[in-house]
Amino acid sequence: MGGNGEMSDMQGRESEEIGQKKYILDDVIFEIEIESSRLIGDAFSVRWVTISDARSTFIINNNINPVVNESVRVRLAAMLPMFALYHKIKRPRVSIAVLELGDLGGAGGCLGFCSSSPDACLIPDSDFVSLRGYADTRRAYQENFIPWHARESIAFWRGSSTGWPLKKENLRSIQRIMLCEMALSSPHSHFYDVGLSGIVQMTDEQKEQILGLNIVKNFVDSKEWIKYKYLIDIDGNTNSWAGLFQRLLSGSAVLKVASPQGYRQWYYDRLVPWENFVPVEADMSDLDEKILWLREHDEAAERIGAAGRELALSLDYEGEMKKAVEVIDAAFARPPRPSGGAANFHGPDISFPENVRPYRLLTHHEAIVFANLAAGTLSQVPQEAGIANIALFLSPEFACLMYIAPDGNRHSAVIEPEPDQRAPQPAEQDTTPAPQYFEVVRLPDDPGSVALRRGGLFLCAEPDGRVTLSRDKIGAWEVFRLLELDAPPAPPAHSAAPPLGAGIIEQQMAVNPTRLQMVRTLWQGRDPFAGFPATLYQTDSQGWNSGHRYLGEAVAELKPALVVEIGVWKGGSTMTLASALKALGSDGVVIAVDTWLGSSEHWSQPEWKAHLAIVHGYPQFFYKFMANVMAAGLQSHILPLPLDSLNAARLLMLHGTSIDLIHVDAGHDYRSVIGDLEAWWPLLRPGGILIGDDYNRDGAWPEVRQAFDDFFGRRGIGFVDAEAKCLIRKPL
Repeated sequence: MGGNGEMSDMQGRESEEIGQKKYILDDVIFEIEIESSRLIGDAFSVRWVTISDARSTFIINNNINPVVNESVRVRLAAMLPMFALYHKIKRPRVSIAVLELGDLGGAGGCLGFCSSSPDACLIPDSDFVSLRGYADTRRAYQENFIPWHARESIAFWRGSSTGWPLKKENLRSIQRIMLCEMALSSPHSHFYDVGLSGIVQMTDEQKEQILGLNIVKNFVDSKEWIKYKYLIDIDGNTNSWAGLFQRLLSGSAVLKVASPQGYRQWYYDRLVPWENFVPVEADMSDLDEKILWLREHDEAAERIGAAGRELALSLDYEGEMKKAVEVIDAAFARPPRPSGGAANFHGPDISFPENVRPYRLLTHHEAIVFANLAAGTLSQVPQEAGIANIALFLSPEFACLMYIAPDGNRHSAVIEPEPDQRAPQPAEQDTTPAPQYFEVVRLPDDPGSVALRRGGLFLCAEPDGRVTLSRDKIGAWEVFRLLELDAPPAPPAHSAAPPLGAGIIEQQMAVNPTRLQMVRTLWQGRDPFAGFPATLYQTDSQGWNSGHRYLGEAVAELKPALVVEIGVWKGGSTMTLASALKALGSDGVVIAVDTWLGSSEHWSQPEWKAHLAIVHGYPQFFYKFMANVMAAGLQSHILPLPLDSLNAARLLMLHGTSIDLIHVDAGHDYRSVIGDLEAWWPLLRPGGILIGDDYNRDGAWPEVRQAFDDFFGRRGIGFVDAEAKCLIRKPL
């Protein structure tokens, strides 16, 4: 690259046209235009249009707030060195992508700095780019490096009061304020140096409240953090951006508090718990014990800090810029999903006139619109599922969507056009939504159908199962057929239109709405059992301790909606759990987590290696598991997730999943078991049950037993065991 990427090297100048700005960098022309209407996303959303290999245009929203407008411009300008490198390497032609330059970052295929969406295209943030990979901090830490033995055994944190209350009525539930108060009240408070160095995003009254908590301390420059052995990293509005990176660079052991919303940045897939950072639960209930552990295991703490520093040093400016080019190219290759779909189902009831009638909404995909309470969205479900918890109350003048609760009570539903960027309300405000009314657009050629418009946008039934408020024109997806609320399923009206999921979700699966939702969440609507040629594979459900009484008893007690098994093999215990669900008539589902690649024991012992069914060097026994499930007729209650344990946990965490029952039967070495427990325990709901396999008292698998004893012993949680399994209940 010709320039060094600093803003001073860019020749920016105002064009003659009002509202437009032009930069030239490395012979690439970048123009910034302001659009009078909203595009995709929120105030920080930018549409990036590549015109040629030497020209791009960025179209930003016409924001009422000039501060936001300027912030967008500054962040965009800071990123131009990366975008110029993209032009230089890829030499693009005409194409479009969406940049999300705000704190909340990318979603649905958009480019962004930070996101909780699993399909966001994440790139290094504007701080990393403008500061050339934090070159000054790297240099300062290198020149003033403090040996481990000379650092203070203190857990240190400074930062501002950014963040959102986890409980809307309680300002003190902001994660950073919780951290400060916990450190202040801890019996080990002398191990902490924690405090707010700035109060922001608050009213004067709220500032007074925070000052009264005695948690405000002096500002400490990041170059001084190296004096402490332990550095705490915690989210603000989202991830701390420069904060975590600089903490890793210091060589101190980083205690990373889990993000309540599952936010992550571009390099988070290279973070490994207990290897280059120490994981802390989002509520920080284990923070004291983690700090005590670090103090008692000084050599291990030093190794973790050194590994974190090694990771941060490996993320150099030039290398990460080149990797970002590939991410950008991938984002241009797949158009972003339109935003919209987040919904609130807690609005007040409405007394309608007698001439206002309720209807179900049938989409172009022959599916019913329903309230997905777990995801907080409007979704679609096949008619056969029998779910009709959303009604459209329709009069000649207006329409209103109402959620009908199981007890018969009604609540008005509010659908947000931009869910990922919706700012939380201040704690003292009443966030009960007002009723939302739609304009009804009648279709002359189809009197039994309507389109619903609000704020210039139409309600849209997306082909991926979502229902969004996102389109400004009427097409097939924006048309809804009206069905009487208690009417039987309607015959197909669009014979040429594919059913929801393009026919790949089998009708027999529709009877289990919980499973159906997980198919959409984890498999993008493509059911792995659909069309599977089970008869081509011999069944063999061989396993170990698969019918243990704890499994059936836990299902009978909890009546769980979501069960996860980690370590599946051929599915013996998976099918025991699913059979118990099916016997209850439950809509629960078992997520079966395994790579189906075997373990070192299987690969090193010929008698077990034969079970892997290796073809051309790659195990095939996943298909044995699939055939076993289908032969037992349990595919309606089982869904495979072929990932390793930690990545599966991260995926479910990103989707905000709460699990009722977990069965851990994966790796048998101490580190693997501890890793599984660290990853999955936070996902288990309070009152839920975790069952561990191979907890033996006869000396077999001693590292498994030691890992369970250590993990739950540190937390003061007791448990029972019998016949090589242990059972732990998560405290309420």
